[in-house]
Amino acid sequence: MICFNLIRHGKTQWNLEQRIQGRTDVPLSAQGRRQVASWCPALGDLSLDLIVSSPMARARQTAEIIGQGLGLSVVMDENLKEQSFGLWEGKTINQIRQTSPGTVEHQEGLGWDFCPPEGETRHGVLKRALGALGAAAQRYNGLNLLIVTHNGVIKSLAYHALGRGFLPGEERVIKDGHLHRFAWDQTMVLERLNLINLNQEAQ
Repeated sequence: MICFNLIRHGKTQWNLEQRIQGRTDVPLSAQGRRQVASWCPALGDLSLDLIVSSPMARARQTAEIIGQGLGLSVVMDENLKEQSFGLWEGKTINQIRQTSPGTVEHQEGLGWDFCPPEGETRHGVLKRALGALGAAAQRYNGLNLLIVTHNGVIKSLAYHALGRGFLPGEERVIKDGHLHRFAWDQTMVLERLNLINLNQEAQ
């Protein structure tokens, strides 16, 4: 059995501007770096052994700040990268709706087959993410890991575990700025979403 504590990276300027980031390698903002540093006391209570991170700048910087704060090593896994949003990256949802009416709604109605133009399906994200956790379970068996990744990866893992269709109208279950706990026992097991509100704990 291995424990996975999943968090999303800290804030970027594109987060504040509500731009779709996807695979665009946007770094943390100054505010985001301060935000992540403030998470360290709460994360320090978890007796973590190692950090496994997406190599994208915003996740890698998040992992490095936490690693320095808690004295933990950081390793990278390409399969923890965010979903590719293709031609939508750098745009806001409102901009896409204005230039391509109905496109966003059509894609959202596809559920797991959602795929922005020249992007990646949610099925693809899930396959990568499960591969990353499975490989970490074999490599770091018995350790307590912090996984630093992206919203699309966390949602794909959680929705898969909950049997969701990834469809409009489903209740929102993942809260911003929270830590989510999964485990691996031959397969992925969801233990608890929104286990710790890192932003609240940091106040």
